[in-house]
Amino acid sequence: MLKKSTVFLCIIFSLMFIPLLNYAKNTSIVVNVGVSGVSGDGDWEYVKTGFLFMGSVYYRLLNDSLWVGATIGYNNLSLDREKIEDDYANVKNISGSGSMIEVTPKVRAFLPMEGSQNVKIFGQVGAGMYRGKVSLEYDYTRYSWYGYYKVHVDREDTSTNFGLNFGAGLTIGNIGNIQFEIIPTFHLVFGDEIPNYFSLRAGVIINP
Repeated sequence: MLKKSTVFLCIIFSLMFIPLLNYAKNTSIVVNVGVSGVSGDGDWEYVKTGFLFMGSVYYRLLNDSLWVGATIGYNNLSLDREKIEDDYANVKNISGSGSMIEVTPKVRAFLPMEGSQNVKIFGQVGAGMYRGKVSLEYDYTRYSWYGYYKVHVDREDTSTNFGLNFGAGLTIGNIGNIQFEIIPTFHLVFGDEIPNYFSLRAGVIINP
């Protein structure tokens, strides 16, 4: 499943970004990798920190002080086996994962910094759709009036909700048409089906 999702996202990124490199003078392409962690209830409490891959396209306005664009991101969250083992007796054959796909338009504004061309501070806000999926499978032993018996659990839940994200970061360097960035972001997803989460990512900015 992870391999299929990665291939799909690579194709989408290529279709979106690569043609822009040929002609978009005021366009910036941003590719990020990083880590993310959720804080949720239900089966989401059994996933923990994972990795993310994200790509964005921005159009630069007002002498590069304001960027307007859109982002597609994929988060893969690993299973917290220790928490499952703590919550259930004699649990075995644990498997599962969590994932999040983000599609959000974004606005990025840079703070004016006189005399500094290599380091810039920016704030960012976005709003769009989040698709979350969590799956969990395991066996555990349960007790009733007639003795112990084995229980097999196999659950999967997929939901799509509207959400907002807020971040602030730094752009560093100016090597030709390449820059680097670091940005922590908080994702506020509405509804109870998908948890809020935090991400920290580093990336490369390509300015054609």
